[in-house]
Amino acid sequence: MLKFYKDRIAINILAHDADNLIELNKIANGYMAVGIMAQHYAKIEDAIKVANEFKKYSAISVGLGDGSASQWERCLEIAKATNPDHVNQTYPTAGYAKGFLTATGYTGTIVNALVKPSDEIGKVVISTGPLSEKNIETLVDVSTAAAMIKEAKIDSVKFFPMHGTEKLNHMIAMAKAASKAGIDIFEPTGGINEDNIEAIVKACLDAGCKKVMPHIYSFIVEKETGKTKSESVKKIFEILSKIV
Repeated sequence: MLKFYKDRIAINILAHDADNLIELNKIANGYMAVGIMAQHYAKIEDAIKVANEFKKYSAISVGLGDGSASQWERCLEIAKATNPDHVNQTYPTAGYAKGFLTATGYTGTIVNALVKPSDEIGKVVISTGPLSEKNIETLVDVSTAAAMIKEAKIDSVKFFPMHGTEKLNHMIAMAKAASKAGIDIFEPTGGINEDNIEAIVKACLDAGCKKVMPHIYSFIVEKETGKTKSESVKKIFEILSKIV
């Protein structure tokens, strides 16, 4: 089960192996999910094996991998075999994924829908699926995007890519709309690190989001070993624990 610190904040991070994960989960006091990216595995069976191993130590989040729309079905196949705590999906495929997992009996799995910032604050790109992303971008008002996510009974909004704080005002507009629509979880993603996470998460909370789960990936991974740095997770958790 995915736990949120003070029922407000959790972090979504990677782990190189079980030992790395055990250390990270201890530092985060269990308020985390470890990402299993479909794109990182040539064979779905390998991803399923890792996911089931990681489930012993932490909540797991089955992801696409850099928001890759082409991975949505593989992501769902991994989820079907592992009953994860959290699943990432594109905007067009999230409703199907939520319904499929619910029908499978995975009623506790959190499913998000990916929206992308546009050049205009207050409007987001919802054409994030494998076919729609190849066509003309579909921009809608953030309130409409949030309402449609709520209508599909999707649990969370994933806002990607943030590019650190470059799209902060765009994110705030989407976060406010999500909160107003009654969507409890918001997930800022892209370019987040120890230096900007406080501003990003605080902005989400100030916008009215009940729960926030930032995805913090490559910026805190050691290039030499592939391990997520424990000292970075410790610093991040210290920062986040002070703002709630």
